[in-house]
Amino acid sequence: MCTLSWLPHPHGHTFWHGRDERVSRLPGEPPSIVRRGDRRAIAPRDADAGGTWVGVNDMGLTLGLANLYPPEGVGEGGRVPGLVTRGRIIDDLLVAATAREARALLETMDPRVFAPFTLAVLEPGRPAELHRWDGARLETRTAAAPGLLITSSGAGRQVEERRHAEYARLAPGSPPRAEDIEALHRSHVESLGADSFCMHRAEAETASLTRVDVGIGRITMAYAPGPPCRTASLGPVLLDHVDSGPRRST
Repeated sequence: MCTLSWLPHPHGHTFWHGRDERVSRLPGEPPSIVRRGDRRAIAPRDADAGGTWVGVNDMGLTLGLANLYPPEGVGEGGRVPGLVTRGRIIDDLLVAATAREARALLETMDPRVFAPFTLAVLEPGRPAELHRWDGARLETRTAAAPGLLITSSGAGRQVEERRHAEYARLAPGSPPRAEDIEALHRSHVESLGADSFCMHRAEAETASLTRVDVGIGRITMAYAPGPPCRTASLGPVLLDHVDSGPRRST
């Protein structure tokens, strides 16, 4: 359960990841700088299962993960269990310098060990890539339009459809304004009720909001370690941007 938004600009992008989780889970550990291969990266940590749900490295490559809920009746409660935590995916891909390298690494993994997911891969200056594993096929598409990239809900696809409609209404324009996107991730929308972008249900709620800003020469990650409707973001973690010049990847 998550909502991911993306706003590209000439020198990089801004990315938001609203993480929805069961209330029984431990709070995530705030972002810190880690080393992945030759890359330095910023990522929070899943205190229950390890790994992470969002990360950015010193090339500005930004990765965000959302659960993918199969149609009702597939697996218990519509869920397909995984043998390995999905949080390992981003940890393993933060070594990549480009979206192309990340895609090649993802294709070497055996997706059958993971429960279904959608992975957003953002390289500055390029359309977003969305990699979708539904338990049977791994498919990739690009998303050039800024704004909402992914929203997922364990409450059903109808919630996802309503969120898409409300997002378009409340963060209009192409591109939408960064302040509208930020406000939406922190909001309670009357028409969505408990399934708002800042979600509060008996069994689950929005547990954190992560914002990544990639710009000329620097990268920051700001993290609200609780429901964003009432939790301010911690001071941003800063990372030098190794490649702030033009991109030439294909």
